[in-house]
Amino acid sequence: RVDLVTLTNGLGFQAERRSIEGRQLAAWRFTVAAGDSNSIDSVIARLWPDRRPDILMIGPIDTAGVTAQFARSATSLEYMTSSLFNIVRVVRQADAKDQHAVTLNAQESYANYRGRIDVETPRLMGDPYQSHPPEQVLSRYTVESRKTGLRPDLISGLQPLRLVRVLDSLLKDGAVRQALERKAGNYVSLLQVAQVQSDRPRLQSVVTAWQELTAFREAARVEPSLAAVTDYGKYLEALIGRVQQLAVAETGVTWDGEIVVRDSPYGPKVKFISTIIAAGPGEVKIAAVTFLPYWDSTAIVLDSVRQTILPHQSFVREYLIDINRQWLESPKAESLKFAVEMEAGGIPLVMTSSVPVRRTLKLAVRFEPGFYFVQPFAALIVDKVVSSSALRAVISKPLDFAGSVKINLETPTGIFAGAYRQDVPLEKGQATETIRIPFTVSKLFELGVHDMVVSLSVDNRVVAGDTGIIRIAGCHVEDTVAIGLLPDTTGHLEDILRMTDARWQTMSDRTLEVGDLSAYDVLLVGSGALRNYPSFLKIRGRLEDFVRGGGSLVILGQPQSWPSAALPVSLAPVAVSVSPSTLQIANAAHDLLKRPNPILTSGLAAYFERPTRLAGAVVSPAQPILTGPGSEMLLSVTNIGNGKVVYCGLPLVDMIGKLNIEAIHLLANILNY
Repeated sequence: RVDLVTLTNGLGFQAERRSIEGRQLAAWRFTVAAGDSNSIDSVIARLWPDRRPDILMIGPIDTAGVTAQFARSATSLEYMTSSLFNIVRVVRQADAKDQHAVTLNAQESYANYRGRIDVETPRLMGDPYQSHPPEQVLSRYTVESRKTGLRPDLISGLQPLRLVRVLDSLLKDGAVRQALERKAGNYVSLLQVAQVQSDRPRLQSVVTAWQELTAFREAARVEPSLAAVTDYGKYLEALIGRVQQLAVAETGVTWDGEIVVRDSPYGPKVKFISTIIAAGPGEVKIAAVTFLPYWDSTAIVLDSVRQTILPHQSFVREYLIDINRQWLESPKAESLKFAVEMEAGGIPLVMTSSVPVRRTLKLAVRFEPGFYFVQPFAALIVDKVVSSSALRAVISKPLDFAGSVKINLETPTGIFAGAYRQDVPLEKGQATETIRIPFTVSKLFELGVHDMVVSLSVDNRVVAGDTGIIRIAGCHVEDTVAIGLLPDTTGHLEDILRMTDARWQTMSDRTLEVGDLSAYDVLLVGSGALRNYPSFLKIRGRLEDFVRGGGSLVILGQPQSWPSAALPVSLAPVAVSVSPSTLQIANAAHDLLKRPNPILTSGLAAYFERPTRLAGAVVSPAQPILTGPGSEMLLSVTNIGNGKVVYCGLPLVDMIGKLNIEAIHLLANILNY
C-alpha cells in the first residue's frame, strides 16, 4: 500500500483523500496549522489507524515547516506492541553532495512508469493534470534503518511476503510452529514462483497459494499465542483477501449486474441483466443467481442451472421479476439486490449487485470470419516465413461511444502477427471498426486445429474477447478454373474462397441475366442465394447452354422453397436427418471422392456426431455419390452435354467453419471436377 501525502499550512485542520478502486494507492492532502502538534497527531491518526508503514519517505521540506514537523513526529513514533509491523526504514531527501546517499534518476523512472503515470496519476491528482518529465533529473536520499543504520538502497532487507517471519516472532519453537511455518512457506514459495510465470501456470500457482493460505488459517485458528495478538487476525484476513483478489484478477472475470425497471400493463417489472466475462486463461463456473429482497428474509433463486464459461468468452442472461410498486419507492440504498454464486480459478465467490458494481462497456470484438485455414507449404530445412495472410477483427460499439481501445492478439506457435493498429480511436456515429491483422506462417506451425484469441481492452482492463480457430488445410484449385460466385446468405462462402488459391469473382444479378457466362468454368450457387438473384428464375435456357458447353453448375444445399423449374434438371430439396450411421456411400470410386484429394467419408460422417437436419434433395436424373437414410441426394452429379450439374446437400460452409479437413478437400474436388 502506498500513501502519497501533501501537507500545507493553514488556519485549521482539513483532510482530503483520493484513491483508485482495486489499487492499494491513495493521495492525501492535509491542511494543518504550523506549530500545532494536535493537527500533526490528527494526520498520523488518519494515515495509520491500524498499523504503521514499513517505509517512511520524506521529500523536500516546505518553508512553513509543517513537513519538518510531521517528519519529526512520525520518525519519533515508538513501537506499537499491539502491531505486527512498525516503521523500519526512514528515507530522507539528501543534499546533492552526500556521497553515501542513494541516487535516483528521475528521467529513467519517468520512462519506466510512464504508463502508470498516464493512467493513475490524473485519477489521484484530479484534472487538469498533464504528465511531463521532471525537471530535476537526479535526487538523493539517505536511508536510515531502525536497527542497522544506513542502507545501500531504499528497500533492501524488506520482504513483501513476511508471514513466516510473523510466526517466528509470535510462536515458541516446537512442532506447532514448524508445522505452521511449513504451510506458510508453501504459500510464500508459490507466490514467488507466480511472479516469473504467465497465463495458466501463473493462475494455477496463485490459486494454489490461496488454498494453502486458507488451509494455514484453519490450522492456526486454535493456536492461543496467535489469537492473543489483536493485529494478527486483521492482517491474515487482509492477506487472504488480497491473494483472492489477485487470483480473480488473473482469471480475468468481470461482472456487470445491470438492473432495469420497466412499466407494463400489469405493473412494474424488474429486469436483471447478468453479464460475466472470463477474459483470462481460466474458466468460470456459475452455480446460482439469487434475488435478495429487502422486505423478505428468504432469497429467491432465479437460476440454479450450473454454467461453465470458457476462457475468453462471456455469458449473458436476463431475468424478469414481478415487483410491487411500493417496494420500488423504498428509500433503502439496496432495495434491489442480486447475488451470483460462482467459482473462478477454483475459488468460490459470491458477487452482489444493487447497482452495477462494474459496468462493462458495451463493446464487442470478433474475428470475421471466426475460422481460417492456410495452404500447406513445402518442408524447409531452416525456419523462415513461408506464407503470409491477414485476419480481420471487427469492433462493435454503441453509436454514442467515443474513446481509444487496444487490440491484443494471441496466436499459436508458428503464427506471427505483423504490424497492425493496436491502439484504435473510436468515434461517435460509427457502429463498427474493422482491423486488418497481417500474419505469417512458418514451419513451426503444427498440424491440427489451433485457437487464436483477440481481446479488447480499455484502461488496461479487458472488456471483450473472441476465440477463433486456424489450421493448415489444402484447397488447391487449378489456375485454369474461373469461378463465378452467387454468395450464400451468411457471406462465409466468400470468406472461404479468399482462403483458397482459386480465381473467382462475385456475380451480379445483371451479369447472371445478360453477361457472358462462358467466361466462367464453374458457377457456384451458395445456400439461399436466390433471395438476392431474382433473374435466376428467368435463365434456365442460359444455364442449360452454359452446362452443355462444358461448364459446371454447383448447387449447395437450398431451402425447400427452391423453384423446381429453375434448372435443366429436376431438383426438389427435402429436409433429412443424418447421423454417422445413416450417411450412405453410393459410389465410393467417383472422382469427387478421389481427385485431387482422397476423401475419408468417415471424416465427413464424424461431423454429424449428433443427428443433424440437412438440405437433401431428390435430383433426377443424377448419379448418387452420397445419400441419406431415404436415398435423398447429399452429393450427386448429373451430366448434360459436355458439362455437369453438381448438387451438394452437405453443410459444407458450416463444416469448413469448424475446419473439417475432409469438407475443405471436398470443396476443392468439386471446384476442380
